[in-house]
Amino acid sequence: MQIPRYPEQPRVSPPKMSADSANHLYIEKLSRGDVFSQHPQLCGIWPEKYTSVAAEATTDCFALNESGLFLVKQNSAVVGVTGYWPFNGKSSKKETELGLRWHGLIPSVRGKGHSRKIIHQLLLAAEKTHPNAKTLIELVPVDAYGAALIPLFTALGFCPVGETETHDWMDHAWQPYHLSIPNFLLTEKNRDS
Repeated sequence: MQIPRYPEQPRVSPPKMSADSANHLYIEKLSRGDVFSQHPQLCGIWPEKYTSVAAEATTDCFALNESGLFLVKQNSAVVGVTGYWPFNGKSSKKETELGLRWHGLIPSVRGKGHSRKIIHQLLLAAEKTHPNAKTLIELVPVDAYGAALIPLFTALGFCPVGETETHDWMDHAWQPYHLSIPNFLLTEKNRDS
């Protein structure tokens, strides 16, 4: 099936930032477009076999009208991508589980605590469309690459849950990791105060 290509969305001006906030990252919602063609720097986030699956999945989310996809920006530069999707495939306000959609930052902005801030912004955005969501699920690949991701996700509060899963779109298993959305938001609220 040929996925239609849409013109790029008009850009919204980034928030005004002082020199002290030059490292501030923020998310900007997308509703269409070929994210990886428009922002080729995003292709350096994951190994190629994952990037091709991510590119297809992000394009499919627009075709399926799942609009929980966001660019991660620093000033006006695109430095990552993140998003969420209804984990059980049904988008409704009663949804209690969301999947983390291809969260990643380019190498030059990693290791500075930005993922926690971006996940926080993402969950605040998700609350508006999925107010009953209680769990954010990340599928971590069961391979050497996935093993390197485990410290990041456990530091954010994700915990492995259940058996590994297999899917027809990748040649290895995935381990579900769950994050309690209410606990994460409460922790971040207390961290900010």
